[in-house]
Amino acid sequence: MTQVRVLFLLEGRDTPSSRLRVANYLPFLDRRRYQWEVRPIPNSILSRPALFREADRSDLVLVQKKLFRPWEIARLARKAILIYDFDDMVMLPGREKYQVDRSPSGPRLRRFERTLAASRLVIAGSDYLRGQTGDYRDRVVVIPTPVDAGRQPVKRIGPESDAPVLGWIGTKGNLHYLDDLSGVFRRLAERYPGMRLKVVSDAGIEPEGVPVDFKPWRLEEEADDLLGFDIGLMPLKDDPWTRGKCGFKLLQYMAAGLPVLASPVGANLEIVRQGVNGYLASSESEWESRLAELMDSTELRREMGLAGRRIVEERYDLAGRAEAFARCLDQAAEAALKGNGR
Repeated sequence: MTQVRVLFLLEGRDTPSSRLRVANYLPFLDRRRYQWEVRPIPNSILSRPALFREADRSDLVLVQKKLFRPWEIARLARKAILIYDFDDMVMLPGREKYQVDRSPSGPRLRRFERTLAASRLVIAGSDYLRGQTGDYRDRVVVIPTPVDAGRQPVKRIGPESDAPVLGWIGTKGNLHYLDDLSGVFRRLAERYPGMRLKVVSDAGIEPEGVPVDFKPWRLEEEADDLLGFDIGLMPLKDDPWTRGKCGFKLLQYMAAGLPVLASPVGANLEIVRQGVNGYLASSESEWESRLAELMDSTELRREMGLAGRRIVEERYDLAGRAEAFARCLDQAAEAALKGNGR
């Protein structure tokens, strides 16, 4: 079997996207066929010559999320076949700089378009993101960011339980979406004595009148942290940036056997089956009424949680998504071997 040399260029060594959308797939790849190197993309332009030399020695180069300058992306694809993977609205300014009333960044949009043009294959995290690729849609494969269901125990929900714990997991940059619901949580706390909001993140929030348990996020403790939730939350505002989000935290909740409540934005619309594995809520009144409905019924939480777990196992589990990822590499590898006369 002819070996295919693959260079994986990651957004960062430890970023969630790089870990979940590339690194977690590597154990599933056939080592008889693929020989790979994994490199975090350095910020310094002085490092580019070494990166280009590695690309020239590779059959395939997979760029994860990073938007190189047009001349850099052309140079990376000079001898290798290029694959591009993205799971955010990378053509917009970053989350901290994004403003709804501003047009997409011209330079970033041009980089995105040049990257699509140079890539033989593009992997997008959602159907919405695929829709942003314009004339290049035909070369886009959608692979949602998967969860490893085998590593996530399912919460056991007994016939009786204390006031439910409302749970949220994520990075501090998204905490403001949760904070926007402070009024809802305060009213529910008054109605349900003992209710708590648990936040697993790299920072916390302190909404007035809401009992909050803050837990610093650690990868090795993540599965157990999820079992400490009773209902998984994913509030968002509806704007071009959030529509590109891929709903990963919903999949984490569902893998743990939790019912979910989310804003009807982006991939959430694909993941949440209304009334089956959770609810979508648009307004504060909907958030409050749906949370009360779930808090009032242990049986409803159990049924929705188990339905969510089944959906994860069928559509979003790591093993199945790894097969789809491997097929993408196989497709690109055949083109690379033909092009190299091997």
